[in-house]
Amino acid sequence: MTDNGPVPRAYPLPGEWAERAACATADPELFYPAGSGHGGRVHGARAICARCLV
Repeated sequence: MTDNGPVPRAYPLPGEWAERAACATADPELFYPAGSGHGGRVHGARAICARCLV
């Protein structure tokens, strides 16, 4: 068996990249709109991601 290193965490710790992300304070509905199915409205989400430095 090969050791591939530590297992990654499912969620970042405080102070890591997620707190610096442009989407950190965005409404999750923007990324996962209720009832929109796969794909949904993506323009608003892409605009946030486009200006993100993370």
